[in-house]
Amino acid sequence: MLSKIVIQVGLIGLILLNEPLIGKTAPKPMPNYDTFASWCRDEAKLPKETQFTIAILLQTANTTDCALADERLSQTEKLDLTDSKIADLSPLRSLKNLRQLYLGNNRITNIDSLASLTNLTHLYLSYNQISDIRALEKLTNLNYLFLSSNQIEDVRALQSLNQLEALDLVSNQVNDINPLKTLPNLIFLDVSFNKIKDVSPLKALTNLQQLSIASQQITDIRPLNSLTNLVYLDLSGNQISDLTSLQPLTNLLSLGLGGNRIGDVTPLKSLLKLNSLHLGGNQIKTIQPLAELQNLESLYIQGNPLTNQRCPVQPATICRF
Repeated sequence: MLSKIVIQVGLIGLILLNEPLIGKTAPKPMPNYDTFASWCRDEAKLPKETQFTIAILLQTANTTDCALADERLSQTEKLDLTDSKIADLSPLRSLKNLRQLYLGNNRITNIDSLASLTNLTHLYLSYNQISDIRALEKLTNLNYLFLSSNQIEDVRALQSLNQLEALDLVSNQVNDINPLKTLPNLIFLDVSFNKIKDVSPLKALTNLQQLSIASQQITDIRPLNSLTNLVYLDLSGNQISDLTSLQPLTNLLSLGLGGNRIGDVTPLKSLLKLNSLHLGGNQIKTIQPLAELQNLESLYIQGNPLTNQRCPVQPATICRF
């Protein structure tokens, strides 16, 4: 008898598991308030993550009064919420006077609420968990954009941001930088620690002065020979062996080539302005061709099979063997 009851109870449980719950409703969509005051007044009805962001904004406005906070925040042009542990950006969407927004090192995954902040010129989103950046394509006034240490693969949303002067994409999952070729005003670009093999889209970015493409899978750097305005170039941690393409880059002051497959440094002798040169961890046997680089202040050459450790420039302390 007991076994029959157990079986019946089990069958009822299976039926209940497969039946839709009576009265079950879909999650309520996030409201779209026009003002921060509206977000603030309805705080108790909103998800915990939204409430937390509202609390941080009230703290930033230095008041607990919703109307006064709205007045102060709506006039704000610069807002720094770095290290605030926020995840939900919805309460920021009404702050349309913002020009500089700092959101680094938070818990952000969704940036859709930023699409309405079209006056932004500076946006810092590094150290979050962002993968989808399509909301950024409307922020065409951006000059500075920092997105390092996220989970970004697709950068097509950036191709409309032709006012960008500085772009940081360090430590993401980008393998195609073709969309970046439409950003002619870039002066600073760092795409280190991604999955890039082809640098040919960069040849159009002739205003670049600082470029970092470290720790990738790059073998061919010929497209970089048009970037004659470069003063800083970091190509360390790649698979480069031929340096001929660097000969025209005579404005370089700092050059990083450590951890590649370089044997011949002769092409570097034309870079007379260099004051810092990193060549550690390559296959270099002689550095004598570098004797013409009289402006060198530091030459790092550790981890190479050198035939002798004679520094080609003076004083000899410039060389780090």
